[in-house]
Amino acid sequence: MAFNLNQFKMTNLVGVVENPGANVIQCQVLPTMATTSYFSAGQVVNFGSGVAEMQIVQAATSGTGGIGIIAFTAKKDTFYANDIVSVAMDGSIINVVAGGPIARMQTVAFGSIAYGIPNVTGAVGATGVGIALDIASAAGDIIRVMVKAGVALNIS
Repeated sequence: MAFNLNQFKMTNLVGVVENPGANVIQCQVLPTMATTSYFSAGQVVNFGSGVAEMQIVQAATSGTGGIGIIAFTAKKDTFYANDIVSVAMDGSIINVVAGGPIARMQTVAFGSIAYGIPNVTGAVGATGVGIALDIASAAGDIIRVMVKAGVALNIS
């Protein structure tokens, strides 16, 4: 269910953090990430290890949770090794792409990357990255997720 914000049918942008005063921190993309790999808004990430000036993040594994979701920035839409990214953490409400049908209040986890866009899927019984605040009727719908790292409860 993509939201129509006005008569011009503008839809929400993936990775936009919707709540003021959200818990967003700056992190560095894993320095050893492959040169052909990149992150984009909506990507679920985990903390990585290595020596850097700030906390390092790496991609979450498909079907798992993470510590946060990469937020949208108007300056850049792809982030490579060593780039600085904004990561929406616990309590943030962020727009993401659904990888399939998702019920409201269902735990969500990282799904996959389709056509260069990361998505989330329902995480029934698995540890997720947050809780869906909207209903996704099909893959590609943009929904709001409240980030809650390590959530293991399927509320629906």
